[in-house]
Amino acid sequence: MYIKNFITLLRRYSTSSTLNIVGMAIGFAAVYLIMVQVRHDLSFNRVIPNSDRIYRMEYPSWQKEGEWFPKLRGLLDIPVLHDDQHGT
Repeated sequence: MYIKNFITLLRRYSTSSTLNIVGMAIGFAAVYLIMVQVRHDLSFNRVIPNSDRIYRMEYPSWQKEGEWFPKLRGLLDIPVLHDDQHGT
């Protein structure tokens, strides 16, 4: 009885039923993609020991105000302290 009524409503309101089904499919796909991206972002570099202590060295741009670039080449300009050197 319920399935017959459901099919009758789908046939009677075919345009709105199609739009609702397509909209739900797009919504579920969007939520799935967002959750996959969030899971990837939260699990990135977790297998590296002390991954919470990794930092990115940057320097300011000379041409544009407010832009920063990663320091990619050469040694660091500052000495890197190890755990036994800074006393924690």
